[in-house]
Parts: sequence; C-alpha cells; structure tokens
Amino acid sequence: MFTIQPLVPAMIPQYEVFSDPQMREIIRRDCLNERTVIGAASHFLGPAGLVLARIFDNGQGGLMGDVKSLFVGGSYRNNGLGTELLLYVERKLKEKGCQNIFIRFPAGKKYTPAVEKILQKCGWSEPVKRRVYNKYNIFHFKNGWIDRVSLGDCCAAIPWPEISGEKLEEVKNGHNKWYPDWASPFQPHLKNPHPATSLWLSYRGEIAGYVITNRVAEDTLFWERLYVRPDLQKTGLGIRLMAEAIKNQIKEGITYAEMDLAYYPEFITNQHLIRFFEKHCSPNKPGRPAAIDSVVFMQSVKEI
Repeated sequence: MFTIQPLVPAMIPQYEVFSDPQMREIIRRDCLNERTVIGAASHFLGPAGLVLARIFDNGQGGLMGDVKSLFVGGSYRNNGLGTELLLYVERKLKEKGCQNIFIRFPAGKKYTPAVEKILQKCGWSEPVKRRVYNKYNIFHFKNGWIDRVSLGDCCAAIPWPEISGEKLEEVKNGHNKWYPDWASPFQPHLKNPHPATSLWLSYRGEIAGYVITNRVAEDTLFWERLYVRPDLQKTGLGIRLMAEAIKNQIKEGITYAEMDLAYYPEFITNQHLIRFFEKHCSPNKPGRPAAIDSVVFMQSVKEI
C-alpha cells in the first residue's frame, strides 16, 4: 500500500512540507549525509509521509539514533503508515551501527496519543518527562526571589569575556574532572555567549561553575546551560548564580528568557535545582512568573 525509500535531493520539494522550518534546513543540508536517515513514504507515487533521524556518538564508543521528525500526511493517517515509517528508520539506524534509539515529543498535543500508540506498538519504552521548556517575561522576576539571594563573600560572578587566560586554561583542564563532556562550556554551539548574562562562578578564587545564555533574538535570550561543580550542587550556588544572571538581563533590558529544565536522563539532572525551579519558577501559579509559552517534552527509547 505504501512505499518507503531514502529521500534524495530531487524529492525534497515534494516532501519538505512534512517538516517544520528547522527540519527543512536539516533535510536540505544533510539529505545525503551518512549520519542522517530520511525515509520518504509514497502512495501511488504521491507523497504520504516522512521520517527523519540523526546519528550521534553515545559517549561510550558506540552510536545512537535520534528520531527528529515523524510525520504522516492528513489523508493517510490511521492506516499504519506511522508504524511503517518508525520501523523503517529503526532498520536503517541498526544497519548503520546504532545500538539504541530515542525520540522526544511534546505532551498534551492533539497528535500525542497517536505517537504514544505507535511507540507502544513498536516496543519502545514507556515515555518519561524529558524536559520542560518555558518562556518568560524577565521583568516578572523583579521584586521576587532573585532580590532575596546573593552570592556571598566567598563567591563572585565574572562576566564571560573578563575571565583571565590562566583561569580559562584551568577550566579547560577541568574537562571530565569536575564537569563532564555534556556540560562542557566549550561545546561548538556555545561559541557566542551573551557577555553580560553569561557568567563564571568564582568560589574561593577557583572557577566552580557557569551560566551561559545566547541571544536568539533582539528581545530574547535562550538560557543554554547552568552548571556548578558537583561538590557544590547542594549549596544553592547555582540558584544564586542564576539570580545574578537574571538581574543582569533586567539591566540589559532584554525582555524574554527561554529556559529548559532537564528531568531525564538522571545523569544530567540536578534534583535540587528541579525542586527549586518547581517551587519558585513553575509558571502560571499565584506569586510566580507567568510563562508566555510552556511545553513539556516526553522521551521514549528502544534498544535495536
């Protein structure tokens, strides 16, 4: 009934309608990339659906697959095509050496039950909360908890460009010692931290953490990372560093802040930060900042 084949450049104009703008960029740029798998489904030669996945190193010498997009055209839904597309990408990722595969999707959308049904049918794990995305008007934090905390005498917040060369080398030498690879402040996508709101945490003269923001629009900062040395994560220093960065964003007059809070997997979560965030920053509750936008993302995994 349906035919699924690898997407080739000549097919892109017909199939990119089955993706959002971000995925379209990946399709156009990486259609033939060895680390990208794109399956195009047709029905009597007419486009019917699309699945897109990317391959990454899993940090343990192997490969993992990340299903970025799974889309079935409206008139072809409830005919098993979503299942066929997912099984297709599973096979292709296994052929390329992936040992496991994961998918993230928003909760509470009209299509969420359909995605969960497909995953269950294909033997994936029960979805768990992966992260929560919130967008705030930063000025709503004024006269709240940020004004009740400070770094204290033993700490200082150093603006990103003002760190000395010697201290920067010390931070680089801390890779896989006090911060793991996934939390590194030197990852490629963190090349241009916003100078006033990206801060190094100095604790008793040593760099012990950082908050990194990136200006994604004239009026918006995306909060990329907040990390504190593991032995200091129960001290509240991360919260105090976050407060300093929020105060600086207010001073800069940048209205919006986009923030992600990771819930899973456990090795990248900070349970103390999660509890504080849920108490003081969870949106749309009395006395807390109202979120302009809020999305919960779920994750499911499968060994292949």
